[in-house]
Amino acid sequence: MALVITLVREKKRKPWFLSFVAFCVLIVVGESMLLTTKTEKAEQKKEVKEEVLEVRVCPRGGINIRTGPGTDYEKDPYSPLGKGEELYIVQDEGDWVRFRFAEKNSDWSGWVKKDLTVSKVQWESIKAEE
Repeated sequence: MALVITLVREKKRKPWFLSFVAFCVLIVVGESMLLTTKTEKAEQKKEVKEEVLEVRVCPRGGINIRTGPGTDYEKDPYSPLGKGEELYIVQDEGDWVRFRFAEKNSDWSGWVKKDLTVSKVQWESIKAEE
């Protein structure tokens, strides 16, 4: 843009043409920025549409939800989990799982240590014994 302004000042001939060129350049740059933003939003929505790998259950209350896979991550504002809450697992990373509270897509997800949860089948047998 600064180059175009400099050219307009130096030439002083047909400044409308250079202004038109500058305007066209701005339109092209603006369009590419919009496309980049749309692509980023599409990728974010794609992340949200992850398939549920399994359903696990929190067997006791008081288990902290983390913002990432590890205790060095902050506690999530939705923390702690309550007893019997179902967790729809969307990512398994070592000892930690990322989950949602709903089977359908949502913007929110949290992390919990996998061994602090049980599979839904195990939970059904625990409940039957009680």
